[in-house]
Amino acid sequence: MSALRIDVVEDDRALGGLDADWNRLLGETPGASGFQSFAWASACRAVLSSPGRRLLTLVLRDGAETVAIVPTELAPGGTLGLVGEEVSNYLGPVYRAARLDEIVHALGGFIAAERRVALLDFRGLRESSPFLEAFGRLRLPGWTTLRMIATATCPYVDLSGGWGAVYGARKSRQRSNFARKWKALERLGQAEFSEVVGPDGVQPALATMFALFAERWAGRHESGGFAGGFRRFHERAAPQLAAAGHVRLSLLTLDGEIVAYSYGIRAASVTSSYVLAHANALNVCSPGALLLVRMLEAACQRGDPEYDFSLGEESYKEVWATGTRRVFRLLGWRRWSPAAVRGRARDIGGRAWVAARSVEWLRDVRREGLGHVLRRAPTPDVRQGVAAHVYRLTDGTGTRRVVCEPSSYASLSRYLSRPALALAVDRSFRGDVALAVVRDGRVLGVVWRAHGARRQLVTGGLELPPEEVVYYDPVPVAGASLEEVVDALAASAEASREVIVVTPEPLAGAAARHVATFVVGDRPRSED
Repeated sequence: MSALRIDVVEDDRALGGLDADWNRLLGETPGASGFQSFAWASACRAVLSSPGRRLLTLVLRDGAETVAIVPTELAPGGTLGLVGEEVSNYLGPVYRAARLDEIVHALGGFIAAERRVALLDFRGLRESSPFLEAFGRLRLPGWTTLRMIATATCPYVDLSGGWGAVYGARKSRQRSNFARKWKALERLGQAEFSEVVGPDGVQPALATMFALFAERWAGRHESGGFAGGFRRFHERAAPQLAAAGHVRLSLLTLDGEIVAYSYGIRAASVTSSYVLAHANALNVCSPGALLLVRMLEAACQRGDPEYDFSLGEESYKEVWATGTRRVFRLLGWRRWSPAAVRGRARDIGGRAWVAARSVEWLRDVRREGLGHVLRRAPTPDVRQGVAAHVYRLTDGTGTRRVVCEPSSYASLSRYLSRPALALAVDRSFRGDVALAVVRDGRVLGVVWRAHGARRQLVTGGLELPPEEVVYYDPVPVAGASLEEVVDALAASAEASREVIVVTPEPLAGAAARHVATFVVGDRPRSED
């Protein structure tokens, strides 16, 4: 007979008294994650648990010593599940590893004897968990054999060889691409990587994090535990987790503005990714991938043994992953009870869904929503088939009253719509420069200066002398007109040289001479 006794905690106020023992046992639990921490579980109970889900947390003690805590809830119909299954990537008890066999034996005896429990449904148990293997072997009198269902695959990257080995395993083309994209990002502002671990840094970032996540999922079915419906939970959980040392928030900023982030939940020197998002307008620069490079480098410098990409197989994870682990769901029920029907239904439904997820379009439907998948189509070139008008500026006087200043991502965000901002980033990535046209301190508009071979591309194939400056697609702002912007360009310091401007609309009365008109994709009709 086991020497362990089980105390049942059914009062959320009493749950707080387990904090010290919980944190101690978390440090002793093999393969534990931050999702098993007291800070995470207590926030789940405070915000997410419905009135129908009663706290039924099991505390196993040997005399005065606590050797295990199993954070469970009892749902209507007698279903015993782990706290936080709605938002948690991983779950499981915290326990003293040397006492595992006793702990599992005592739990089995309790579940078999507790008549309120008719169905066991433990989700989020990782393949590396000794508890999963030991508990899965239990044979409970009056119960079915426990079913073990693999519900997800979690890639990870082994960091034990250090950053030189991890980064050196990338193909040279990948490394060159990372460097190229980082330089492109720096053309838009001061790009910086940083990591935040304390509550004072995490809490202020949450609003931007949710905004970027919502932007990423705009027009689609918002998926995962960071969806807007869970915002109140994370506003409570994140500062608590940070205060307990279970958060690593990795940030990529441009001129101080967060443009990409990775929210990681941490325990035992391993960070598990929870959500990664970035500003859609910067897609061409792959800010999420650039952030990941810096994150893994920082993790190697800290001496972390691995980085856990957490649930789901995605292409960006495949680039780095050195292995995968599965996540399991344990199901069992009392024979000849009303819960047996529900148990069989969960078993069949769970296995069917796991099989269906191997079909790519079904995964897309779950993640993005049926409507988005049906509407999906290649994005056309926004300028293809649009008329463009080429002018040569004729003022040529030049004046200090008009200047053309390189525009950062932050300033472009103020002046341009989201689609135009994404186009501006794409042009910057290709080497063109976005300029703010300023007269007497007032910004009249934004224009692009074509770089290198793109000068001929944006003018529809015109042969131009190398010294001639080419501006294109001026965008008026703050009530200015297209003609005002072009007139200012003609009066700028650069207009003392030959200058070409390409506009989407014909000009009237501007200081410019019409040279050609063409449809994007065709050759121009020159008037020279």
